[in-house]
Parts: sequence; C-alpha cells; structure tokens
Amino acid sequence: MLLTFFELLIIFIFVFFLNYILKNKKILLDNPAHSSHKLKINIGTPLSGGLLLFFAIIYSYILSYISISFVILSLLILTLGLAADLKRNFSIKIRLILQIFILIFFIFINELNIPTLRSEFLDLILLNTYFNQIFVLFCLITLLNGLNFIDGVNGLSSGYFLTINIFIYLLISKLPNVSENVINFNIFITKVYLIFFLFNIFGKCFFGDNGIYISLVINSYILLNLFNSNYIQLSPYFVASILWYPAFENLFSILRRLKYNKKLISPDNQHLHYLLMNKLKNINFLKGIKKSFINSLTGIVINLILIPGFVFSLYFYNNSFYLLINICVYIVLYISSYMFLYKKNLNINENFNI
Repeated sequence: MLLTFFELLIIFIFVFFLNYILKNKKILLDNPAHSSHKLKINIGTPLSGGLLLFFAIIYSYILSYISISFVILSLLILTLGLAADLKRNFSIKIRLILQIFILIFFIFINELNIPTLRSEFLDLILLNTYFNQIFVLFCLITLLNGLNFIDGVNGLSSGYFLTINIFIYLLISKLPNVSENVINFNIFITKVYLIFFLFNIFGKCFFGDNGIYISLVINSYILLNLFNSNYIQLSPYFVASILWYPAFENLFSILRRLKYNKKLISPDNQHLHYLLMNKLKNINFLKGIKKSFINSLTGIVINLILIPGFVFSLYFYNNSFYLLINICVYIVLYISSYMFLYKKNLNINENFNI
C-alpha cells in the first residue's frame, strides 16, 4: 500500500512538472485553430498524454515488463500523434496511411492474431494468417479513429481508458494464463491513467492525438495478449464488449456523413458527447456554470453510463451470447440517446435563432 501511494505521488509530481514545462515553454499546447471541430475551451492546455505514457513505457521497459520492439512501436505512433497535434490541419489521408503502416508493424512484430471468434465459419476464415492479420488491422484502425472521435471533452477518453484498465485488472484474477509482466504493466499503466484523469478532468492537460494513438497500442497489446493466452476461458466478445463505444462511434459517424453527403473523413462536432454537452449546458440548474465544468461533467456522465456494461461483461466474461446482448443493448441505447439529443439540440438552436 505504501509503495502504491509513493508511486502515485511520483507520477503526480511528474505529470505536474511535465504540464508546467510544456505550458511555460509554449510547446505542444492545444490550439483549436489546428482543427475546425475542436472546442475553444481551455485554449493553450498541454497535450501531454502521449509523452506521459511514453515515459511510462520507458520505465516499464527498464523493469522488463515490455520488449524493446514495443518501445520502438510506441515511439513511432507517438511521433505520428505529435505531428497531428502540431501541424495545422494535418492531412487526414496521409495520417491514415501512416497509421496503417505503423499498425502493420505492430501486428507483425508482436505476431498479433485472433485465434477464435467462436464461430466455425469465421474461425475457418481466420485460419488464413493474412486474413487474420488484415482483420486485426481493420479492428485497430476502426478503434483508433473512434477513440479520436471521443476525445472531445475532459475526462471522457482518459476516464474510458482508466475504466478499461481497472476492469482488466479485475479480469486477470479470473484467468489461468496471464504473464506476470502483463499484470505488472497493466497495474502501472492504470496508476498513470488515474493521475492523468485527475489532471484532465480539471482541464489541466489533454490527451491529444499523441495520447490517443499510444493508448490504443497499450490497451490493444494488453487485451490481445490476455485473449491469446486464455481464449478458451475468455470470450472474444468480452474485448468487443468493452471496446464497442469508440468502434461504434466511428461506424455511426461514417453512416451519418453518408446520409448527409458529407466527406467521410472530415471532422465535425455532431458526435454524441457534443450533443450531450449542449443539452447539459441548457438545463436550468446548470445554466450560468462555467463551460469547463459542463465539459468535464459530460465525460463523467458518459463513463458512468458505460460502467454497468463493464460490470456485466466482467461477470459474463466467457459467455459470448450474453456479451453480444450487452453490446446490442448499448448500441440501441446509443442510437436512441443520439436521436433524442439531436432533436433537442435542433429545438435549442431554433429557439435561439428566433
């Protein structure tokens, strides 16, 4: 307990000084002008998420939790994320191509694959190594861009990653074949996410693209490692059940843009969290409260709604049918909530225009 407290204190001090240095030197600060869809809240906030996690990866490598190839991969994806954060309107097409190349490297170096989807037909297809790896690549790209979409309000993505890692920790006790290094790596990363979440929820730092990119690599590595070592005891739909939100956010955004004849890869502010934030700031007892508070409240509300699904998934971690039901229920909840909030926002805008 004393060691854990000491580690948390050290991480807290490190995050504080990292943000202080970035802000004082005016390096890697949030600039909504770089992307038209960004909220103009807390302009000039350090985008320190990726740097913090990379230092955590270096520390984990020193303790032999991870390999040097993972460190190299993290550096590559961090560099791409930093370029996206620093370069004004960085080409989305070029970014996507670079994402694909880096993730292909990630898949081949770590020999990532999905051993089963618990379907004879799908498993037969997955026997083809190339198709299996292409499928893993598709899943990672979908997740990466979905995670980028949800990184729009304080505490949403950082709270989401924190929740994932907490439930991974709880899951590990139920699985027979888990590497000690994976356990230790997950515990340490969870502590890092906890401290970052505390800073992020008060708007003192943001993940940025660099933080989202490296978080995908970290969590994919842990989850695929757990599944590959325990696929008899752990349903593949457990992973889907805790990662459905960013993946569906990506899919829903694509379908929405197709419906309204918009560019598929163009950013906008019509995501669920934006609509929820607009609704919250127009609730009577919340009117007059600082935008930064509403921003953080939005992230907290969404994560609280997701937690029951995490609890359900943990309880039925090996029951594919129940896990699929859980995903479907949440997708229905997402769509119905989106339609409700979209209509409410239209009414708010109409009343404002009148």
